[in-house]
Amino acid sequence: KKNQKAYKVAGAMVTDYKDNLWIGTDGNGLYCLNSNGETIKQYKHDPTDPSSLSHNKVKSLLLEDDGLWIGTISGLNFLNFSTAKITRYFNEPGNAQSLSDDRIYDIKKDSDRNIWIATYRGGLCRFVKQSQVFERFMHRQADKNSISSDGVTYIHEDSKQNLWIGTISGLNKKPRGKDIFEHHGNHVDNNPNRGGDYILCIYEDRQKNLWIGTRDTGLKVKISGATGFKQFTWEDGLPGNNVSGIQEDSKGNLWISTD
Repeated sequence: KKNQKAYKVAGAMVTDYKDNLWIGTDGNGLYCLNSNGETIKQYKHDPTDPSSLSHNKVKSLLLEDDGLWIGTISGLNFLNFSTAKITRYFNEPGNAQSLSDDRIYDIKKDSDRNIWIATYRGGLCRFVKQSQVFERFMHRQADKNSISSDGVTYIHEDSKQNLWIGTISGLNKKPRGKDIFEHHGNHVDNNPNRGGDYILCIYEDRQKNLWIGTRDTGLKVKISGATGFKQFTWEDGLPGNNVSGIQEDSKGNLWISTD
């Protein structure tokens, strides 16, 4: 409880193979707790130390066999468990193989062991670990197969190993093995003049239905095998139209976080 205030607002949490709990906070860095809830270590930004955490606001975590990826609002970090050292990655102006933007919103690994990074203004990045290169996927006005927006908020791999990419302006599907993006349900009320949905989260339930949490436009679902989306808002009983989290329990009920 003595640490309760320090990580009251958590950006991300993950449990490692030793049952340690890693907590990314909104301003106080990264904590590692043991199974008894005792703090083992805290990682914070130190402006005098280039091997420290790049920023104290942590938005996302991804556990690897040999370490932990840490996404912050100013840089991507990799904590090597063996050496306890942090490697930092930033956007380098003029280097098209660097991270496209320093504001990291999500990090995921797919079934082909690719690491994907969602950036707030630099589109989607695929990190090639062997060469330490970031491949960029950004919106191009003249290319209908490009991602719908450079503001990427969420990444989800479905049961067929397709990637679903949420952005600040619509939902995208990246078929497995193809570097193209299909735009799905991007426009509110099917009116293209109103722009695309701001996606906050994506979840696939046990029936293979795809649920989408949005900012301002409620909850949407794509029934497995169907082409369109059904929408739920406060008018349907949803407590709020900002949906930031979706989870399924053992009975198949969905638990939905709103504002």
